[in-house]
Amino acid sequence: MKKYGFIAAAILAASIGTATAQTTTSQTTTTVVPPAPTPLIVPPPVGTLSTSQTQKTVLPDGSQIEKHKTTYRDGSGSASDTVTKVMPAPVIVPDSSTTTTRTTTTTQP
Repeated sequence: MKKYGFIAAAILAASIGTATAQTTTSQTTTTVVPPAPTPLIVPPPVGTLSTSQTQKTVLPDGSQIEKHKTTYRDGSGSASDTVTKVMPAPVIVPDSSTTTTRTTTTTQP
């Protein structure tokens, strides 16, 4: 009987070890990022209908960026309008009207 008891204990221990080896644990972390706040439009001072800002930038390649922002005030609050223009660098074309003239003067004694 003791022989069967040891065998049963060994089988039970082996099956518990196998079950433990097959156990997996996972953890999931979820991060919630709130949306970025809407930029605040600062209205022009009281008594002013609108204000304008212009920013011009010249890039190293010669192209230009121009931003023009206008903020309006009216009875219902304020609004803003922004226009951005991108002007490419000027293209330099060689002058095709260039003429080379060679003059040779020969004098006789």
